[in-house]
This record gives sequence, C-alpha cells and structure tokens, in this order.
Amino acid sequence: MHSFNLLNQAIQIAGLNLRNSMVMPAMLTNFSDSRGLVNDRHLAYYRRRALGGAGMIIVEPSYVHPRGRIRNEQLSLCDESALPGLRRLAQAIHEQGAQAAIQLHHGGRNARSLVTGQQPLGASPIPTPGLEEPRVITPRELNEVIDSFARAASLVRQSGFSALEISATTGGLLGQFLSPAANVRMDKYGGSPENRVRLLKAVIKAVQDEIGSDFPLICRFNSQEDPSIKGGLSLKEGKEIAILLEKAKVHAAHVYVEYDGAPQPLDQRPLKKAELLHLAQSIKEAINIPVIAVGRIDPLSAEKALRGKKADLIAMGKALIADPDLPNKIKEGRLESVRPCIVCLRCIDNVRTDKILECTVNARAGHETEPSAVPASPTRKVLIIGGGPAGMEAARMAALRGHQVTLCEKSPRLGGLMVLGVILNPDLIELKDYLIRELRRSQVRIELNREVTPALLKEMDQEALVVATGGIPVRPEISGGAPEITLNLCDILGLLNGKTPPVVNPIKGTLWRLAAWVFKYAYHPSLLRGLMTINFPVGKRLVIIGGKFAGGELGLAYAQKGKAVTIVEESADLLSDLGPTMKAIYLAKMKKHGVTLLKEALVLDITREGVHISMAGSPQLLEADSVAMAGGLKKGAQLIHHLQDYPDPVHLIGDCNEPARIKEAIAAGHKVGCSL
Repeated sequence: MHSFNLLNQAIQIAGLNLRNSMVMPAMLTNFSDSRGLVNDRHLAYYRRRALGGAGMIIVEPSYVHPRGRIRNEQLSLCDESALPGLRRLAQAIHEQGAQAAIQLHHGGRNARSLVTGQQPLGASPIPTPGLEEPRVITPRELNEVIDSFARAASLVRQSGFSALEISATTGGLLGQFLSPAANVRMDKYGGSPENRVRLLKAVIKAVQDEIGSDFPLICRFNSQEDPSIKGGLSLKEGKEIAILLEKAKVHAAHVYVEYDGAPQPLDQRPLKKAELLHLAQSIKEAINIPVIAVGRIDPLSAEKALRGKKADLIAMGKALIADPDLPNKIKEGRLESVRPCIVCLRCIDNVRTDKILECTVNARAGHETEPSAVPASPTRKVLIIGGGPAGMEAARMAALRGHQVTLCEKSPRLGGLMVLGVILNPDLIELKDYLIRELRRSQVRIELNREVTPALLKEMDQEALVVATGGIPVRPEISGGAPEITLNLCDILGLLNGKTPPVVNPIKGTLWRLAAWVFKYAYHPSLLRGLMTINFPVGKRLVIIGGKFAGGELGLAYAQKGKAVTIVEESADLLSDLGPTMKAIYLAKMKKHGVTLLKEALVLDITREGVHISMAGSPQLLEADSVAMAGGLKKGAQLIHHLQDYPDPVHLIGDCNEPARIKEAIAAGHKVGCSL
C-alpha cells in the first residue's frame, strides 16, 4: 500500500489551517444566472467537493467589475446583492471541514460585448484570437479596476470566506498586463517586468488596505506562457514576478501555464501526468511562500512532488470533478476505487459552449441537487441486458440501492464499444477498468456469453428490465461494396470478442477466424495496440467513411501506427460531435500524423481498387487496402419489437435508445439506476 503522509498532512497558509495539501482550484461552472448570484446548484456542487475531503476549495472565477464579465452565467463580486448567497456558500464549504476561498477575476480583453454590452478593455489593442479587439484601457479606468478588486475583497471577507485568490493569468486583465505578448504599452504599465507587474501590485495593495495584510491572499499567475507564443512570458520572467509577489506580501503562489492565443494552449490539452511540475519547482526555488502546483497531478506524483519539495500544495481540478471523494480515498488507501478523469475536457467544452459544467465519468457533477442513490422501496429483481458503460452504470446504481440485479452480456467481456475504444485511446483504460471493478464489487450477478433472446426472456424471473444492447451500425447506401476490403467498427469489436464477420476471401477468412479465437482468450489492449502496425485487419492504406468522432479516433490511432489514412465526410463539418477544445486537439493531431481530411465528399462506389468519391462534381479514386465504415450508430435493438406487450417496466438506455458518446451512456445508466 502506498503512503501519502505528506499529501494528507495539515498545512498552513498565513496561519490558516488546511487539513491536507489538496486544493480544488477555481474553475468556471456556468451555474449562475444573469444576476451572477449563488444558487442551490452552487451550494450542492461545492459542498460535495468539501465533503470529499479537499483541504481548500477555491470557488470559481468571479467578476469584480461588470465590464470584466466573461460569461452570462459567471458569479458576481460586484455589489452587496451577492452577500447572502456568498455567505451560504462559504458556510456550506466550512461545514464539511474545508477552507473556503474564492477567485477575484476581471476578464479584460476576454470579456465579450454580448455579455457586457461594451467593447472589452485590454492592456493593448491585441485581441485573443477568435474574440473582439479590445480598446486600450486608460489610467482612469485602471484606477476603477483597482478599486473594484478592493470592493470585491471586502465582500469576500464579509461573506465569511477564509481566503481569497487574485487571478493574474492571461485569461484575465491582470495577467494580460503581465504578458509581453499581450502588453506592448509604452507607459509605466508596459515594457519591463517591473512595469508590467505594476497594476497587479496596485491591486494587491488595495486589497490588503481593504481587508488587512493578515487575511490569506493567494495569487494565481503564469510561471510562463505557452512556448508556442512568440514573445510570451518566459520562465525567467515568471520567477521574477513570483519574487515581486512575495515582496508584496502575497501568502501563496498558485503556479499556472496559459495563453489564450496558443494553437493548442497547455491548459486546454490533455496533459501527461504531472507534466508541469517542473514549473512549480522553479518558482518554489525562487520564493519562500507556499507554492500550489497544477497540471494533472495524480496522487503518487503529488506525494513525490511534496517529498521532493517541488511544491507545497497540489491543485486537483478535473480530478475532483470526476471524483469528489478523491482526497478521502487517498487518505483511506482506496486508490483502486477512485473514479478516473479521462481528460476528455467535456467539462471545459460545456462551459465554452454556454452549457453547465458536466463530466463524462461522473453523472452527478453539476447535478448534485437531483435525486441520488437512496435505498429502493420496494426492491425488485432487475435484469440489465448489455454490459457497456450504460448497462454497467445502471446495474451498479440499482444494486447500490438494494435491488437484486442480474446483468447479461452476450460477449465474453464487459465494456461494449470500450473494448475497442481502449485500444484506440489508452486514456479510456482506467475508466473501463474502474467501471468493471465497481460492478464486480457490487452485488450484481454478471453472466457473460449470455445472449438474451425473446424466448429466454420469457423464462427469466425479473420485475424490471433495462435494455442497453448498443446501437445498430449505419451502413450508407453505396453501390458495389467490395466486402473483401470493407469493415465497420462493429466488425472489429466482434473480432476482439471472438466473432468473425462474413468474409469473401478464403485466406482472409482464415485469418479472421484465427485472430478471433486468439483475441477471445488473449485480449490485452497494449498488445493489440502494438499489433495495429501489421496489415491485418487493416492494410497500409485506410480510407474511413465518416468524419465524426468515431471515424476521427479510428483514423488517428492508425495514422499514429504508420498507416496512410484518409477520412471522407459528406458534410462540411468534421468531428461535429466534439466540443471546440477537443475538436481542435484532434484536428491538430491528425494534421501532425498526416491524416488526409476530405469534407463535402460524396462516396459513389467501393471497389477492390478503393473508394470512388465526388468532390465539387469532380470524380476521384482514393486507393485503399481497407475501407472502414464509421458512419456511426442508429438507435434500435433486436429485442425492441418483442417488448411491445412486455408486462414489466422496460427502460431503453445508451446507444440502443439514442446513440451518443460515453458521457451520455453513463448519465443514462446512472439516471435509470437511481429511478428503478
């Protein structure tokens, strides 16, 4: 068993006692309304994270001035109307044993006129790519900004919060002044690091004059800017800023990396575990106040970082969205029961597209006010058909509530499409293993290699039925077809589960049967990922028909293994089922690995030579050794038409009810498991 003595050890920030070194950082939620007030959703969400054992909760970025507002749903720290809700929020966090802080934020050039009704203000007339050009903020307006931070700090102290954080990253005005790429002013606020930090120092002094220099004050700032930005903040300058902050009597440094204008900002791409720890270490070596480190830091890396004095506290953001109980599970030595964040960035993309914060792996995130797993009365015998993520989550939740649950899966293993997904995307392995582990830990009776037919259904003894058998592959109407080179995702999934599809070529048929027999008994994702380099079942040249996420993920995985991949999409939009952040990431990766992307391309025919398409009325032949149909799924299941007059309650969930992604499957399973 691993020891986490330092991570679980109490620590102080300016005399404020934290029960451990785990901090939830400020992250936008979009829970508020046009007034920017705290509501029950905020209370339930933050209370749940405090209950899970975090040492400190830093509430989301909250705007200090109406002109610095970046979202309609952002929390306000502008006037006293916010006080009642803020008091309830601080109390809710404190009642669960965590310290409560809140982040003061001014969006600067990232504010939007659609939200504020005015042109955004910036250090210089340099826009964040994709946003409006800001007007240069005047000295008079800078004084107004300084005063607004001081007023907001007063509200924080009056509300009963135990600390506050000033946002000085590039996502806000103060950080934009620190950035040599965003600040090209020629006055006393631009040029040298000392000049660029002048505004931040003035804000800090005004805040301290308002609430006292003893009130715990944290500053979140960039240790450096994204390396892809020419002229961005360097680590050397980041260390100089940290030293100036310590001299200004800031009590803790929250080390960050960000730049909104980067092609692939570090804070919005899937990081390798603990990838940014060296930056926190560099800052810590330069100052003597506590340093908070960020960047996908897992428990083992966190303990090692504290032991090596690379940081004093560890920020756990997306990990605490995924599993609020992470700190308690670390303390109790239950790492195997931690629900893993898969770094899909659904939380970020929801907020960026004006939806509330949600999580792929945690159906409760953002929905803590809704009914949960209360004991069932009366209990029932429940049959779940299908062992994908929807079926497993439904079975787990129903069993937790006391139902007698049987789950039948027709294949030799649990996971559904994740059986294939973990080979294409290793980040899914931890989630698949977690779902299976938690299912086996529950009282669910699991029957593998058990296909539930209409006849068998009549013989089984159940009082409620949940059908989670997956969707039906969409097969486009294409002349020809060349079955000897054509396959779909379900064919590959079947192969992994020991099933052979109809194959015309006798030699290829023998290979399929041999591979199916081997994979049925020797399924190992990393081994199978290594085998993707060979030319079976996919040849050297792969054409994928369908440019949504399923086709994109398949194409990227094979391109990374050296295959020549072309993706053909009939519409004008590739990866249309992804949010903006993940879409940008996948497109960048596909470009890097040489994937050819064809939009508005109509497939005419598939022959042994390849795929015949038409683009802008011009016919083309895409030579191919293999053609993968990735047109997605449509709802439906073989059992559905037999259930019209079924006497017991029937629930259709997952892809057989509405094809979507893992997030929607887990959410549907969770909802039905809580409602049976």
